[in-house]
Amino acid sequence: PSGPTSGVGVDDTYLAVANHYDDTTGYEALSKVYKLAAGAFTEVAAVTTYGAAHCEAFTIGGEHFVAVANYFDGTFHTVSSAVYKWSWAGG
Repeated sequence: PSGPTSGVGVDDTYLAVANHYDDTTGYEALSKVYKLAAGAFTEVAAVTTYGAAHCEAFTIGGEHFVAVANYFDGTFHTVSSAVYKWSWAGG
């Protein structure tokens, strides 16, 4: 599994964590994005990933994204990677 990566938004800092494997669901795992506020990270997004090898949170023009490099779904290594756009209240 890859380590966490961070992205800096316009005035915000985000941390994206690629979860490669879950003991309950196998390679289908939730990878998460956290926002730094008041000195602590709070989860702001979670996406289903498949053997995620890397993810990156980033901001373009004030819009927030997370890119995920999926690697393995438990059977095949030919799983698609994805870029997700998200928003949340107060975000």
